[in-house]
Amino acid sequence: MIIFYDSYGFFERAEKYKLDELILNDRDSSYYFDHYSKNEERLGNIEKAIYWEKRALNLFPENLWWAIRLPYLYSFNNQYDSAYKYFNRYDEWFRKWAKWTVTGRNWIWYGYTFWLMGNQEEAKYYFDKEEQNNIDVLILARIYALLGDTEKAFYYLDEYNSQNFYGYEEVVKIKIDPFFENIRDDERFLAIVQNMEELHNKGHEKVRAWLKENDML
Repeated sequence: MIIFYDSYGFFERAEKYKLDELILNDRDSSYYFDHYSKNEERLGNIEKAIYWEKRALNLFPENLWWAIRLPYLYSFNNQYDSAYKYFNRYDEWFRKWAKWTVTGRNWIWYGYTFWLMGNQEEAKYYFDKEEQNNIDVLILARIYALLGDTEKAFYYLDEYNSQNFYGYEEVVKIKIDPFFENIRDDERFLAIVQNMEELHNKGHEKVRAWLKENDML
């Protein structure tokens, strides 16, 4: 239910479920801080997301989830020095987890950090790693957009744009995703974002009507 309410933009109801779950599971403060971080990221407030994730990791430095999220957020915010510091700190963990699907989304940010530092050769190593092992069309679109291959970027963006619904976070994040800086003003990109917004709003209103009909609002 948490993911359902979040995706369709009913944040107050999602918040209630999240906090209830945290209380029922008796999580410590680091889980609360990570929860706040994800809330801010969902809204596109990356600086605030970093603040809370850093507090979570400081309380629980052995938690690999926090260790993965913090440098990703720094990289997303173009703060390559901080991203690099944390990626290096947990490099052994990251490489150990490389076989796990969950880390696939972070190798691209590892590469992007090197890109921001001017080390394109190292960045390309991680981008190639993603290309060879990833079928996520949005990740592939990101890589080609950054590398300047606009046609390939839009080829994969068009595939991504073929869905029937987009969650609130997806709509917010694509607008500020640094990988798409080179094409952000392209009419094709703007049309994709507009379509995502329209599909999200349509889904949001459909769910609102259902919730109202069932006295859940």
